[in-house]
Amino acid sequence: MVARLPNLARIALAMAAGALFALGFQPWGLWLMPIVGVALLTWLVDGRTAGSAFGYGLAAGVVLNYLVIFWVSAQAGLAVHALIALMACWIGLAASLTALLLRLKYKTLWVPTAWVLIEFGTQTMPFQGFPWVRLGHTVIDQPMSGWLPVVATPGATWLV
Repeated sequence: MVARLPNLARIALAMAAGALFALGFQPWGLWLMPIVGVALLTWLVDGRTAGSAFGYGLAAGVVLNYLVIFWVSAQAGLAVHALIALMACWIGLAASLTALLLRLKYKTLWVPTAWVLIEFGTQTMPFQGFPWVRLGHTVIDQPMSGWLPVVATPGATWLV
């Protein structure tokens, strides 16, 4: 079904996935939206090359990061755009890995693991860490928050 969609529609859906990710964070706190966003982005990259999947992830990542961390511009000024672009590349990488891992056996275990690894990357680069926009943070004060003491933020990301 995705193959039948025009490329512009797929890009718009990827951007919608990024907005759905963002809705899980404060001030919105709609905990179900990141789950829907991950499902949408996964559906979009299924059967795609790693390169095209990166593009869809990049589109999602730009929207996510503009909605969630644009406030940093109060201190960083125009440099926030470079930060958002860099952070969007991590989502692009997650989408690329997802596209590749969907071809494997046990993909339902590998794909969430890829998201956890990508978030590990965001906490090491840039600037020795910028782990603010992690899917695991969307479960705070939500129904899945009971898992946080057991599996910590990486485990909550895996569950999302």
